[in-house]
Amino acid sequence: MARPKKAISTDLHRPLIIPIGGVISLNKKKFLGLKEKKIPLKYPGKENTLKAYGHMHRFGDNSNLFNQHRYYLHGDACLNGRFEESFLQISVDDKNQIKDCYLYRIFDEVFPYCDHEWDVWLDTDHGLLGAQDYSHENINISFQRCWEQEASKRVIPWFYEEFQWTKDESIGNTLRSHMIASQCMFYHHVLDGLSPKIDLALFVAVEEHFQDTSVKSYLGLKLDHNKDLKCL
Repeated sequence: MARPKKAISTDLHRPLIIPIGGVISLNKKKFLGLKEKKIPLKYPGKENTLKAYGHMHRFGDNSNLFNQHRYYLHGDACLNGRFEESFLQISVDDKNQIKDCYLYRIFDEVFPYCDHEWDVWLDTDHGLLGAQDYSHENINISFQRCWEQEASKRVIPWFYEEFQWTKDESIGNTLRSHMIASQCMFYHHVLDGLSPKIDLALFVAVEEHFQDTSVKSYLGLKLDHNKDLKCL
């Protein structure tokens, strides 16, 4: 894989020090147990170019409870004609130390076109986004809501804002930033009976992408940031 000609740095307090345009190497061994369990989370490749960086905050929350960093990687496959999205999502504590790290890849995207279809996801009492359990026809397991687990009914999805930086080649490879506002919920499942066990996560979000608004589902695999990834 050819190295990028130029990497662009961002002067931010990031848990992984790698510039946009740099390369992140991922350990393939972590993905070997997924295929036999028919989990649709494919290995994105050994070397992945960092295309964008994002920093997420929950609306109205000044604590570090929802302090997430995202590292968007170049996709190697297409979903419905678009490059398959991949990103590392890293949570940090109040000292900017890494708490956990997941690799997410998109596996489904739908475009509700009427109020009835939006109600399937966002209805106050019965919407899928925020339900206690979540399952998908392409995955034969059920995920449990990560937060407010004691609530037996649907909870209101979390609203977050993500400030994202990308490289603009049209104006001399300078950085451009924009903000994405979304509703989201995280779900979790541990695959037992494997050695080592596989820790999965599901991230479902209503996101605006230019003029489109869609519901995206991302499947995530927990990584050890000291062993499973390396900044080249």
